[in-house]
Amino acid sequence: MVAEIKRVSLSGNGVNYSIDTTGVGNCVRQSLGFLDFDGTCVVVGATGDITFNVQNELMGDGKSLVGVIKGNSIPKFFLPKLLDYYRKGLFPIDKLMKFYSFKDINEAQAASDRGECIKAVLRME
Repeated sequence: MVAEIKRVSLSGNGVNYSIDTTGVGNCVRQSLGFLDFDGTCVVVGATGDITFNVQNELMGDGKSLVGVIKGNSIPKFFLPKLLDYYRKGLFPIDKLMKFYSFKDINEAQAASDRGECIKAVLRME
């Protein structure tokens, strides 16, 4: 996938920015690999341990790997704005969530790990 993203990018060498929302270690590495020289990869999903070669995959091309929480926002302004976007049909959060019964917690985690859902929500029934 990395080679294909680089091939179809405007420069032919990768993109300037990538955003990983999965929290899946391999996806984060791929998002970093998509980058052209001096590109920035932003990670917004809770991610566990990732092993990569810092010189070859980060520093050699002057790339940046940045973690972002809540969009680096101010919640009292950001959350009302998100609600406004949702009401206007501009933020389809309901399409990003998949609901699971609490008894299916392992399947919810597995689906999240596989990147099959953006936000697994457990229902306490």
